[in-house]
Amino acid sequence: MYQSTSNATYLNDAIATADFAIQSTELSTNSIFRNEGDGDAALFKGILVRYLALLAQEPAVSVTKRNAYRAVLEDQALSIHTYGFNRTHHTIGTDWAQTAGSSGWLSAQLSGIMMLEAAVDLNFSAPVAPVVLFEHCSYGGYAVPLGVGSYTMGQLQALGIMNDDVSSLNVQSGYQATLYEHHDFTGNSLVLSSGDYSCLVDNGFNDEMSSLVITKLGTGQARLAISQEPQVSHTTFYPNPVNMGDLLSIRFGHNVEQAWISLVDLRGRRVFQAAVKASEGTASISTEGLAPGTYILYLAENGGRMSTSKVIIK
Repeated sequence: MYQSTSNATYLNDAIATADFAIQSTELSTNSIFRNEGDGDAALFKGILVRYLALLAQEPAVSVTKRNAYRAVLEDQALSIHTYGFNRTHHTIGTDWAQTAGSSGWLSAQLSGIMMLEAAVDLNFSAPVAPVVLFEHCSYGGYAVPLGVGSYTMGQLQALGIMNDDVSSLNVQSGYQATLYEHHDFTGNSLVLSSGDYSCLVDNGFNDEMSSLVITKLGTGQARLAISQEPQVSHTTFYPNPVNMGDLLSIRFGHNVEQAWISLVDLRGRRVFQAAVKASEGTASISTEGLAPGTYILYLAENGGRMSTSKVIIK
């Protein structure tokens, strides 16, 4: 109504309602909107997200208020990315702090989509996956980002990770990866805290992993950075957005000989991966065959340096 009438009373009422929603301890648990239940009730979070996002972009709302709404929405997006999204079945459930099952309510799925859409509209930078697995030592071969959860051999294979095939990985700060020898979290195991592990030969666990558990340490959640720029090492990607079929170029901010690139869509599916060689500090990949949409680009450079960026193909 405010946008239609310019009557500030409507805007003030909207702000007061939004403030109650984000401050009420009855509506959130550990800053994440509560599970509203099944059926139509599961859609209410998505509706709330939609209007919080509008307020977060409304110039007539104070900067302090806009930033508060953005921060709340960041928490929701990060929780879905880290906990709520089932990367095997591509589902989002009614509880954004728990991994969804293999099926669920369309209302819950729509709420999750509305939250991820708001994250794109608000230009939240792409979240860094807690763990990225690589086929070869020195971060070569395929690269698969994974969130918090337990992954059996079958679930890993569904994500494109072959049995006994992982040779290097990155574990982000605040997370822990436990690698198991057998498919059912048994046999020899290797616990890795945050860091870059360029070759599991050094750990006696090369090509040995058949199941995996990723856990988040502590209780606090790191927020997504509010930035449209790539996150690490001044590496830039251009043009972005890029027209479908055109080349996406990469300019490295330092000396790089080779890098490995993966593109992951918003459903968590890896749609592209390739090794690229840098020439005079630049490289490029073709977007031929990729559908228009928003993707998360994972870039692993020689030496283990990781970068991520949101990439839009139009």
